[in-house]
Amino acid sequence: MVASGPKAADIERFREKLDRELKAGVVSLLLLLAIERSGPDYGYRILKNLQEWSGGRLAFKEGTAYPLLQNLEKSGLVTSYWGDGASGPPRKYYQTTALGREALAAALDEWESLTDSVSDILRNAKGAKRS
Repeated sequence: MVASGPKAADIERFREKLDRELKAGVVSLLLLLAIERSGPDYGYRILKNLQEWSGGRLAFKEGTAYPLLQNLEKSGLVTSYWGDGASGPPRKYYQTTALGREALAAALDEWESLTDSVSDILRNAKGAKRS
């Protein structure tokens, strides 16, 4: 009997799960970075900064970002307060805490190490032969 290869639906489920798990961690890191670099700011502008800094390659939906901002706040990494909107309703502003700044520094070091390692693996795996 010939073994069948992976089904397209299985591959798609794996890709979606990996995408979801990777994005949650990466987006949280990017949100914390944007808040720290921009100072107190409101959600929509934080997302626009990230989009601009990525050269337009990354655009996050508010429905993705706001639960992550709430998680950052629950974790004590950011605080929020309501401020006047320049031309509209009040806006919720986010700012990093001392704990958030320490966590960001550690996460950026870890990210650099991880991405360097992944890059090395991808580069070296191209020339590797199966045993």
